[in-house]
Amino acid sequence: MRAFLAIDLPEDLRAQVAALQAGLRAGRPVPEENLHLTLAFLDDQPQAMLVALHEALNALDCPGFDLELAGLDLFGGKRPRLLYLRVKPAPALLALHRSLKEAARRVGMDLPRTRFRPHVTLARFRHDMTEP
Repeated sequence: MRAFLAIDLPEDLRAQVAALQAGLRAGRPVPEENLHLTLAFLDDQPQAMLVALHEALNALDCPGFDLELAGLDLFGGKRPRLLYLRVKPAPALLALHRSLKEAARRVGMDLPRTRFRPHVTLARFRHDMTEP
């Protein structure tokens, strides 16, 4: 099962992001109820591994942090796959990300070592989009 770890956006921020999405002229917007701050992509994982991770995450004590948006960006290079809002990588957010990845590895998940880019996905693009 494809999985990721995320935090729901506060209701007021979610409404502001949805208002921003309303002005988009390309892509398929993420439904407002699905807007979230992505913390880690876990890729395909067996159900038993996800249950073990859930239990490990319940034991974590994570400090709060302020969520600060830092502009728009694209994933996918010359053929963008999605438009997202960058999130400023506050020290507590970075520590949370490290704790999540460590917990995933402790339960046996082999996660790729990619750079953490905290973000909120706004819209996804079709694979056949071409440049204007």
